[in-house]
Amino acid sequence: MIKNKVVVITGCSRGIGSATAELLLNEGFTVIATARKLESIQHLAIHKNCFVFALDVTSAKSCSSFAYEVEKQVDRIDVVINNAGVMHEGSLLETAVTDLKAAHETNFYGPLNVVKATLTLLKKSDAARIINISSQMSQLANLQSNHAAYRLSKWSLNGLTIILSKELQQNDILVVAACPGWVKTDMGGQNAPSPVSEGAKKLLWLATVPNLETGKLYSDFKVSAW
Repeated sequence: MIKNKVVVITGCSRGIGSATAELLLNEGFTVIATARKLESIQHLAIHKNCFVFALDVTSAKSCSSFAYEVEKQVDRIDVVINNAGVMHEGSLLETAVTDLKAAHETNFYGPLNVVKATLTLLKKSDAARIINISSQMSQLANLQSNHAAYRLSKWSLNGLTIILSKELQQNDILVVAACPGWVKTDMGGQNAPSPVSEGAKKLLWLATVPNLETGKLYSDFKVSAW
């Protein structure tokens, strides 16, 4: 396992983002934790190897300001985990177009904004990688009517992952999508079969394992079908 990495994680106020940040911090990584509201991630600031920032991933201006402040603290970024996300219920025909757009603003444009803002620091890493948190609900074989806005936004994120992997290959930056599994979070609900710690372990593996295959979707520690 490669340690001493600088890892950016979005959406750290709760759920998988918070659990992953805690796991990486306890393993000795430097973590840059973000959330819309700074007070929601102060529980992570007790770690000496953690920097916390308020960040609205839907705002290119917020992402640019964030990257500017991060550059004052670290000389590179090794891993970006695009975890911030929103869930919308309802079938496609029941869902307002405004909700479809809102889902894409966070789940699709958000990761793109973060990547664009942090790219200069990612290029300074010897082995950078970007991990986009997707979902089994967005896999082509699993597309269903319910939660249509969420599924479509994550499906778009899958496409973004593939295209970014090709564009950043010349910079030796790996880009993958990850299904952390159905875990007990506010989004996943209490009926989920796995604790949030299981999802965090999968992201730790993706952040550190050598020889990841770029442009792929990973689920349960292996490449999965789109």
